[in-house]
Order: sequence, then C-alpha cells, then structure tokens
Amino acid sequence: MPNAEGRHIRLVGQPVSLSRTPTQMVARPPEFGEQTDEVLAEFGFTADEIGGLRQAKIV
Repeated sequence: MPNAEGRHIRLVGQPVSLSRTPTQMVARPPEFGEQTDEVLAEFGFTADEIGGLRQAKIV
C-alpha cells in the first residue's frame, strides 16, 4: 500500500480470515503526527493554541 508520498509501505496482515467477508485495505494508515491538529481541536485547543504548541516545538 502506498504512503502519503507514494512510496509503498509494508503493513501487518489481518489476524482473522473470514470465509464470507474477505479482508481489504481501503485506506492507508495515518502518518506519524498527521492527525495532531484534529485531535487537539477535539480536546478544545484553538488554532492559535495549536500554532503556539508547534512554535514551541511541543508538537
């Protein structure tokens, strides 16, 4: 499966195999830190606060 940069990455296979429900990878896993802003926003941080955390190299 390709990552965000188009390079192929290896993933762990599905641990369970079901006869009537074949496994299928439909989306790549998120890159490290890719969802940081969304998660912080869900916890109530504003865009300015997130920017401050980035500027201070906290995230």
